[in-house]
Amino acid sequence: MKKRAEVSNKGAFSNFDFANHTLDEFMNETTYSLQDTLLFYGYNSVILNPDVTTTSKYYSKLGQCHTFQTTNSSSKFSIEGGLGFYLNNVVNGTNSVRKTIIPMYENSLMGSFKIFIHDLSEIIEDRTDQLETYSQFLHIESGESVYLTIEVKEFHMVDHSAEPCVSRINYSQSRCVEECMHNKLMQTYKCSLPWMRGNSIYPLCNDSKVIDNITTILNSERKEYSSTCNCQISCHLYFYLPNVVMREYKLHGNNTLLSIYYNTNIVSVVEQVVSYDWSSFVADLGGSFGLFLGLSVIGFMEVIEAAFRLLFKKRRERIEEEERVASLRDQRMVGRLIDYLMTYKTRNNTDVVFKDKY
Repeated sequence: MKKRAEVSNKGAFSNFDFANHTLDEFMNETTYSLQDTLLFYGYNSVILNPDVTTTSKYYSKLGQCHTFQTTNSSSKFSIEGGLGFYLNNVVNGTNSVRKTIIPMYENSLMGSFKIFIHDLSEIIEDRTDQLETYSQFLHIESGESVYLTIEVKEFHMVDHSAEPCVSRINYSQSRCVEECMHNKLMQTYKCSLPWMRGNSIYPLCNDSKVIDNITTILNSERKEYSSTCNCQISCHLYFYLPNVVMREYKLHGNNTLLSIYYNTNIVSVVEQVVSYDWSSFVADLGGSFGLFLGLSVIGFMEVIEAAFRLLFKKRRERIEEEERVASLRDQRMVGRLIDYLMTYKTRNNTDVVFKDKY
């Protein structure tokens, strides 16, 4: 920020002139653009190398951040093959238009730089702790000359029910949480802020009370509001660990020099694998039976098959016995019925007695 102030504080925009200015104009006038911050840069020994792309985004706590990404790999593992930045002394920067829009931010300029080194899939959150990002942070004062070497570590995990993760390419938990929260807020309040991310498209907010409500949720109710986002950790994590090789002070003109490069092509890879899958189980089972019982896996399966056959044979015999007993019982009943009918047929008519009802 050009002036030391946090626009995420409650009431920061209570006196803002929404009728004549927008929040984009405000952020543009109160933050340092790429031209304000950077005098020149180089990559792979080429000044202003076209293989470097830059993007800029607004943040309520960090101001305007500029991201540098290389599109081609460098084959030199030395300072000549890395990135170099010659940063402007922002303390001496001035802006006359700024005073007409935001007179409340005229004091206390900051003369330092915050450097975040992270994978392309990760984003920088709009808060100071960066709890959900996998990034490395450095603070560089104006006038310093800093040389950094980068060590790369990769972590690849297996997605399972106990510890679920997302294996999608270019996915990160930090990006998922930020976009989910900001989309929900924009859909709720039907407007957006310059530092909000997300796929929803809404006009800029022009009500200070709405801005206060949004910033309160982002600052104090973040955990509760993001509980329904269902953002799992990524299965593939990449860490770029900086090592300060040299740090000097008092450059001429108080400008800042930052050099970032690899000094080795060694990458540490930690990969999680399924240590006991079905194939390993069958192999261990066959080895155990072969060692203690003299059986192979096929022999063990034959034993199980014989046991099932014996079990079904016993069951079939029991069912057949029950059916035979039921058949004999039915035959006895039929025989008794026939005997009764034959006896009734041979009786004399005189045996039939009619009794008077009265």
